Amino acid sequence: DLHLSIRRQRQMCIRDRNMYFNDSWVSEDKFHHFTVSLLGTLFLSQTSLAMVDNDPGDASALGSSTMFCIGVGKEFSDAEQTHNHFCWKDLTANLFGAGFGIVLFFKLNGN
Repeated sequence: DLHLSIRRQRQMCIRDRNMYFNDSWVSEDKFHHFTVSLLGTLFLSQTSLAMVDNDPGDASALGSSTMFCIGVGKEFSDAEQTHNHFCWKDLTANLFGAGFGIVLFFKLNGN
């Protein structure tokens, strides 16, 4: 039984490692990270501009930093899950989404 247990652990380790190394830069998951970050940044920035602060620079900083922090939190949560991992590629997609959200926010607000 000990031999089977060691063998299962080795198989799980190999599968987890393959999942980590086979994580593509272009995938549906990265698209979701990008899109949620973009839309969240746009929504939070616009809401902040309308309700809290009348400065587009401050509003965009609040929206984008909040969405990026949510993304970092999600990756730390992923790291704690079995068969999942902390992914820098996901964070990169979040960062690009927040960046495009800022650009779109300024375009929509005439800046």
